[in-house]
Amino acid sequence: MNIKNPVKHSDKEQIENQLNNGTPKEDYDYGELIWSFDVGAKLDYDGSIIRVNSRFYLEGDIGKTFWSGSVGIIFMQEEISEKNFKCANLDELKYQVEEYVKDLCSKIRNSLKNTIL
Repeated sequence: MNIKNPVKHSDKEQIENQLNNGTPKEDYDYGELIWSFDVGAKLDYDGSIIRVNSRFYLEGDIGKTFWSGSVGIIFMQEEISEKNFKCANLDELKYQVEEYVKDLCSKIRNSLKNTIL
């Protein structure tokens, strides 16, 4: 049996609100797990479980500037780790941050494979 678009457009918002405990989609934070219909009739439960959040600023005096900031690891909307960086130039910042995140990704992947997957 092949049913095409069994959900009426007018019912989609009601169904989403029911599945999301009455909270409208626009009240959810970016990346938060949420039920929603895509452009068709397919119902999705999507969001981020782990994400990276970072911010860097150029600081210092003329001739002695540096980049400083931090990388936070967010698990289910909660920051679980933060690492601070202070780098003399953009090349150093790029290298250190990307290596840090790549190492974290490897650790997370290995941990998940060894415990729950």
